[in-house]
Amino acid sequence: MSSLMNPAFRADSLKIYPTLVIRGTGLYDLWKTGRYQSYPPNTLVDLVARILAHVPPWARVYRVQRDIPMPLVSSGVEHGNLRELALARMKDFGTECRDVRTREVGIQEIHQKSDHMRYEFIQVTDVEIF
Repeated sequence: MSSLMNPAFRADSLKIYPTLVIRGTGLYDLWKTGRYQSYPPNTLVDLVARILAHVPPWARVYRVQRDIPMPLVSSGVEHGNLRELALARMKDFGTECRDVRTREVGIQEIHQKSDHMRYEFIQVTDVEIF
């Protein structure tokens, strides 16, 4: 996550893809023989929650898992709602996700008071303001 804070490389978006074991792959063979092991479900939710807590407010998390039908997954993410589970776990940790997506009007309740925000951050050659 330090790359998101580095002025030489300030990504404005990211995708989080936990490893999935899919039949017919080399990783599947390793998993079948016990040489690869996926994170337990609760550990994976905790890890994604901790990652989301470090995403800066100017970045958007587009995806938290690949859109692969769960019946095709032999090991890895066990639930199709990993982002939702991670956001709920963040409440348990006392943290919140600050990415652009979670602050969008469509995500917030319609009657919630909106906050006006202004962020400035230094890039290598200029200053970005939004």
